[in-house]
Amino acid sequence: MLVIQLTNAARDSIAGHLLALNAEDRRLRFGYGMADETIANYVQRIDFNRDALFGVYNAKLHLVGVCHVAQTAGVAEFGVSVYPGERNRGIGSLGMRVVTGRGEADGQLALPAGDLDSLVDEGTQQSIAIYDYSIKANIGSLQRFVRGALPVLRLE
Repeated sequence: MLVIQLTNAARDSIAGHLLALNAEDRRLRFGYGMADETIANYVQRIDFNRDALFGVYNAKLHLVGVCHVAQTAGVAEFGVSVYPGERNRGIGSLGMRVVTGRGEADGQLALPAGDLDSLVDEGTQQSIAIYDYSIKANIGSLQRFVRGALPVLRLE
């Protein structure tokens, strides 16, 4: 599983991912069942310069897991969603300890201090994830091209 940092270019994919969640998954992700229009507005308001978003794509380049770390007033809020068929593979856990109470769930994620090794590792993982995504995108483009070209290439 490769995790890639998402940018503004992935905004439509993020919206598609969140809109595909059923009512219960929306409640788990946002704390209540959000309507489609509210989700669309939420995605449009994401500030990629302030917040950090990470995603996991499957082999067909569908965004199957999204993590959003929003920073406001010195506090980071963490939201994660994973499609049901992709769960129990470690996509949404990230080593987090979840504490529930009062109808809400709070997660605590211990982050070690960054050092040269962690920065190199993070850069390497991001590069690998981008390379992996590029290969899958190119294979998909080639497959679509071949499917479109086959009727033209038939010899009769």
